[in-house]
Amino acid sequence: TLSIIELARLAREQGAKVIAMTGSVETPLFDYADVVIKIETLDNTELFTPTTSRIAALVAGDILSTLVARRLGAAHIQRLVRMKRYLSQMRKNTLF
Repeated sequence: TLSIIELARLAREQGAKVIAMTGSVETPLFDYADVVIKIETLDNTELFTPTTSRIAALVAGDILSTLVARRLGAAHIQRLVRMKRYLSQMRKNTLF
């Protein structure tokens, strides 16, 4: 979505490395990512597959973000706190 692309652009402007997890490498997000991880979601196979594949993608994101945060260590805690506040505020201002 456009908001994800905008967040990736802002992150790069702030000097962050951007890791994009997407179902396709043919996306505008590719232009803003340092690393692209393709995570295919299978939405067309059976009744419960869409939920299962989306949960698997979320798990991959959680694992990746935890590993990166642990590797960065305490020196980057404030940056992570600011990022989480920004994302929280963004969600509150978004209509679904």
